[in-house]
Amino acid sequence: MKKIYIINPRLSTPSYFDFNFYRTFGFQPKSYMLDLAITTIASMAKPFFDVEICDESFKEANFNTDADVIAITGKVSQWQRMKVLSQIFHKKNKLVVIGGPHASLVPEVVRPYADVLVKDEIEDIYRKIFSEIASKNYKDTYIGTKPDLSNTVAPDLSIYPNHLTWLGALQTSRGCPFECEFCDVTAYLGRHQRHKPIKTIIYELQALADAGYSDIFLTDDNFTANRSKAKEKLNALGEWNSKRDNARIGFGTQMSLDCSTDNELLSLMAAASIDTAFVGIESPNVESLIEAKKRQNLVDIPDSINKFIQNGIQVIGGLIVGFDNDTTAIFNRILDFAQSMPIPVYTAGCLVAPYATTLYERLKRENRIIGDIDQQCVATPWDSNILPKKMSRDELLFGVKWLCSNLYHPKLFTERVMNFLNKYNFKSRPWFSQSGNPIASTRSERRHFIEDAMKCVTILSCMGENEKRMVEVLKARAQSYPINSVFIFSLLANYLQIREILGLKDIYSPELLGVAPFT
Repeated sequence: MKKIYIINPRLSTPSYFDFNFYRTFGFQPKSYMLDLAITTIASMAKPFFDVEICDESFKEANFNTDADVIAITGKVSQWQRMKVLSQIFHKKNKLVVIGGPHASLVPEVVRPYADVLVKDEIEDIYRKIFSEIASKNYKDTYIGTKPDLSNTVAPDLSIYPNHLTWLGALQTSRGCPFECEFCDVTAYLGRHQRHKPIKTIIYELQALADAGYSDIFLTDDNFTANRSKAKEKLNALGEWNSKRDNARIGFGTQMSLDCSTDNELLSLMAAASIDTAFVGIESPNVESLIEAKKRQNLVDIPDSINKFIQNGIQVIGGLIVGFDNDTTAIFNRILDFAQSMPIPVYTAGCLVAPYATTLYERLKRENRIIGDIDQQCVATPWDSNILPKKMSRDELLFGVKWLCSNLYHPKLFTERVMNFLNKYNFKSRPWFSQSGNPIASTRSERRHFIEDAMKCVTILSCMGENEKRMVEVLKARAQSYPINSVFIFSLLANYLQIREILGLKDIYSPELLGVAPFT
């Protein structure tokens, strides 16, 4: 049987959600989250190929593989590495197949690097693709569909290094009905949201639990966009989780602010143990939200965040600067807004216009797009491919540097952590209050996450006086209120990763604390 080597390339620029800091400090490389793409493709390819996978979160691809076919998948944030992999394997006379979001959104850019280009979703055509490649009777392009999700293929977890991966991953839907101008999800997956059957979700969930995961991220682009479907899923997750006694699985997902107005939905999230939510807040500037067609955020944002916190949901907030209605005053405004919220972790960055978005089309007409379609900047939060309307490009880039340097100064980060801990409703998670999540601490193959993170925190305390003080204050809080400790060490790990990527891009400048960005 022929062999296929399936690769998840490393990110061109490390992200907020990564574990680069473990490698930097000399510990065994770890991955933040299971990669669903290569594990699912592996399941699809197995009837036709001997399968080997590589996730470059852990190690570089093996360029001496004896595989006949190299399959590469990835997003725009991986594109620079995808090109390198393609070029190296072509020199070794391998057949290179490229698919995934980036190949689907900009096939004309990817085409020169792929012998076989696969566009869109492949559930309906994967047998044809792999059988024809295996028989050497393949086409140079395959175009998928928007499949019904009732017959999806479960990822193959048996060949993935689960013991080195913190979060499991489970997709329950594809597509998003919203119209955010800067988002390319709808161009790739459509605005009609498609959902997996409950039995499929529970089957994949049980497989993740059996593989040792104590925390799972539901990778839907917006889990709560269809509230009736969300409630159906939450009821099923809650019922499944309630049977696990003190070994409950914690979930994270992405949702929009408007779901905070639905008290039934929030209660179901608490019962199901939805513990973390990434929420694209984007801006406190209402005019910018209207401009971006982010209508689902036109609610009382502080009230919405407090409702999440009171229902036991920690919020990670997305922030964007550079909208047409933003002036240089936005940076101070966002910092004040961020510090007032019980949100420790924010992903702050410039507005960018990914190809295939309505924002890109509009700004292209206005001659306000910088650079070519290769779009390296789209993968970097502190760069942009747009010319802002009410500030200069230099002002935008400096303003983001100022904002991140202030947000992640140890003093301000500590203030936000304490604000969060003071407001978080621990009573919403009685099982957590009693014993925490024992899976992470009792399974020996996963204990290294906590042990190495604690060692990294010790290193963090030696990075400077401000960092030392932050660790001392938060450790004292953990000792006084032990129930806080799991949050504190998790948030310090988040902080380490953020400082890691800010340092790589020379963004973090502590001397900017309290200094007005513009006069």
